[in-house]
Amino acid sequence: MQIMPTKNNISFGIIGTNTISDKIISAANEDKRFVLSAIYSRKQETAIAFAQKHNIPNIFTSLDEMAESPKIDAVYIASPEPIYLSNSWSTQQFFSANPLDYIDAGNRILIVQMNTLSEVMSIYPNEQDLKDFTLANDIDVILIFCMDTKDIANTAHTRVFAAKYGYLEDPATGSANAAFGYYLLKNGLWNGEMITLEQGGNDRECNIISLYYENKSVHFGGSATTKIDGVYYI
Repeated sequence: MQIMPTKNNISFGIIGTNTISDKIISAANEDKRFVLSAIYSRKQETAIAFAQKHNIPNIFTSLDEMAESPKIDAVYIASPEPIYLSNSWSTQQFFSANPLDYIDAGNRILIVQMNTLSEVMSIYPNEQDLKDFTLANDIDVILIFCMDTKDIANTAHTRVFAAKYGYLEDPATGSANAAFGYYLLKNGLWNGEMITLEQGGNDRECNIISLYYENKSVHFGGSATTKIDGVYYI
């Protein structure tokens, strides 16, 4: 029997089927207001197996369909466990203190450290050239960063370029910054306690991304500044 949400409970959907999703479900079930209604996975067979494991009534393999579903009040996004991918790109033009890295944490993300904050904030690559590069090298997004920040309360400054998806830059990106969190852990630059990152170029107010590491997973959240509200058509 499918339980529909009432004013006393919240119908949840979960994006991702890794071990952190199991833990979230276990903890959430302690609250009687929690109703697990849907699971999303890119693979139908993975979604079915996870749904059977947790008695989840609705399965989605389309994020758009999940977002439009009236059966869901809220969504938890599980950051996948990272896969550190091999690469052969030259790092001579970049800062050499920390290595260039290529991490799959839901998206394949190339992470590059730059020399200075001014370089990170002022770079605006050609969108078509960047799209051609990412498609040719099986990259989804490129994150550049430096450890200098506009606000000393933040740990690092990042920018995320997503030309592959039809736009140059994403102004606030949880999944890419989660991959960056794994990069920081791998290189001994973070102990896993709560930190904040600032994201954006010199054409906007920075958005703030929060990261913390728990149960072998990087979790993210934060705040953004709304500049325009509408529907984006590709």
